[in-house]
Amino acid sequence: MTNASPHDTAPGPVAAETWVPDVLGDGFEQETLLLPALHEGDPLPEITLVRYTPSVKPDGSPRPAAVLYVHGFCDYFFHPHVAKAWSDAGYAFYALDMRGYGRSLQAHLDAGGDPNMVDSIARHGHDLDVACAAIREAGHSTIVLNGHSLGGLIATMWTESRPTSVDALILNSPWYDLAENAFLRGPVTHLISTVVAPNLPRLAVGGVKPYYHRHLHSSLGGEWDFNLNWKPMEGFPVRAEWFASIRRTQARLNKGLTLRIPTLVGLSNRTGSNKHDHDQVLSTDSVLSVEQIRAGAEKLGPLVDLCVIDGGAHDLALTPEPVRSEWLQKSIAWAVDHVPPTGPKVPDAEESSSDTPGAGQPSIVVSAASSTDHGMVSVHIGPGDASFVTVPTPDGPFVIIANDDAVLASGWTDDVNELAELIHDTLKPNQLDELASDEATADAATPAAGILRDAAQAVSKYYAGDFQAPAEVPVTQHSGPFRMQAWDTLRTVPAGTTWTYTEFALNAGRPAAVRAAAAACSSNAAALFVPCHRIVKSDGSHGGFRYGLGLKESLLGREAA
Repeated sequence: MTNASPHDTAPGPVAAETWVPDVLGDGFEQETLLLPALHEGDPLPEITLVRYTPSVKPDGSPRPAAVLYVHGFCDYFFHPHVAKAWSDAGYAFYALDMRGYGRSLQAHLDAGGDPNMVDSIARHGHDLDVACAAIREAGHSTIVLNGHSLGGLIATMWTESRPTSVDALILNSPWYDLAENAFLRGPVTHLISTVVAPNLPRLAVGGVKPYYHRHLHSSLGGEWDFNLNWKPMEGFPVRAEWFASIRRTQARLNKGLTLRIPTLVGLSNRTGSNKHDHDQVLSTDSVLSVEQIRAGAEKLGPLVDLCVIDGGAHDLALTPEPVRSEWLQKSIAWAVDHVPPTGPKVPDAEESSSDTPGAGQPSIVVSAASSTDHGMVSVHIGPGDASFVTVPTPDGPFVIIANDDAVLASGWTDDVNELAELIHDTLKPNQLDELASDEATADAATPAAGILRDAAQAVSKYYAGDFQAPAEVPVTQHSGPFRMQAWDTLRTVPAGTTWTYTEFALNAGRPAAVRAAAAACSSNAAALFVPCHRIVKSDGSHGGFRYGLGLKESLLGREAA
């Protein structure tokens, strides 16, 4: 393969057009944004950002606080009343149609994609990165992320991995589990994820029932005239690969997260059947289970509030009046209290933290080691603790440190303490305690053991030739907004290609921030999972690498073979 950048054909993420009139009519505009291609020569993925123009600069300057709305599955933004309600409260309002959805659907189909489908919903994390970067570049200093259903699941996991990227999170009936029986949630999920998806990724394995959409649409007596090409009554086929990604993500969430920003979870007070039509489709959640939503919300950490709406439909904002106004009033009042439209509240001095990894923290204590015959070392997970595993590779021992949610640090070293010092203060565990080798089973008895197992397998797959495997493993790092975005952008660099630091800065949304992009590479704690080795100097030389230029050359040569 050649060392080509996807920006040899078109830069990104950039606006494909200027703002143009939107399908919602007066007051609404849309802008198409291009993202980097996954593979060289592929069409650039598109997302569409919608804005309610009267809310953006009513007095000639950008409002400090903005809301970004993210839709659900088989959905898109068609909620002008939501935009106007937020605008009336003093917020700028934007909405995102993710890649493969709504306004962005046709480009996805033209590129050979299936409607609403991606190989991994982690792709939508980059959609959010680019949308939020565009909103901040428009002059808004504060963002409230508002996710519905699938958008709620994506927003939750994205916020967990990028705790400084937005300032508050509002979730409208987030999709935290499969609203089916235990057999479908367990054995069938396992079969699809382990057998069907790897071999027949685009096989249709399910879909959605039409009852909810029929009750909503104006042609059948509902209130909403949405585009049936973008949101058909019968939905779109669910493909095996996408379904497996959803279930993996839900499983990670249900092991427990710690969201670090104020979060509001809205849900109906009752679950309705999603198996047949009935007269309470729009006064119950007849798509998801409110019990599952509540259970998931309880696993998001201490900064979460619940807002139960009596008589709420699945999309609380589309429930017949007066219920939808109740949801809008309560959710906006909550936002005003936590993230005022005039801008963020100033934190107390003791709430601020250094942006330098390892500053002001005690060293992590690692107990005496004992290894297994396959080269893995697992450790105990206690409150505030983490675990590590050592994977033998052709380039030397590779250590991975993880907590219950994600990889925290990784690299080619046998010094766990040195690696742990790369972890940011806000994520740094108190202790790493090894378990005996017979306790390091493949059953993943703890959440962190499951993350470590997946991470170790991804490293092994990488050295067996599956160079994209590490991109599927969740990673958590912490820094300022640009560096967080830059690290996520690194995960999109295709194996077998390299980007220059200039191209990397452009991909990360700040073309002039070449030095900052280079700093993001040098401060990256999660080597291989965040592949900073794929960034090189403009003259073609390899530049620096924490683990030595010889190892960087080995990785690039392996990927280019």
